[in-house]
Amino acid sequence: MHYQRQNLNKAIELYTKACNANNYKACTNLGALYFSGEGVKADIKKAKELFSKACELGDGDGCNNTAFLYEQEKDIKTALKLYKKACDLGHQIACGAYKELSK
Repeated sequence: MHYQRQNLNKAIELYTKACNANNYKACTNLGALYFSGEGVKADIKKAKELFSKACELGDGDGCNNTAFLYEQEKDIKTALKLYKKACDLGHQIACGAYKELSK
C-alpha cells in the first residue's frame, strides 16, 4: 500500500523487515526497487542478492529475475537452471526464456 501511494521510504522499510523475516514477495519487491533505483540508489548486486533470496524461498518471480541478471552476465548455465526453477514454479515468462535460451 505504501508503494502504491509512492511512500517509498516506508515501503522500503517494510519490505526490508518482511524480507528479513523470509517473506519472498517482499524480497522480490525490494530487489525490483534496487534494480530500478526507485527510492534507493540503483544497486544491481543488491537486487541480485534479494532476487536470489526470494528464489531460494520459492518465488518464481525471484528466480526469473535472478536468471535474467545471470543471462545479462553471460552465465548461461546458471541462467538456464534458474529459468527452469522459475518455470517449475509456474512462471510462464521464465518457461519461454528457458526454451529460447536452450536453443
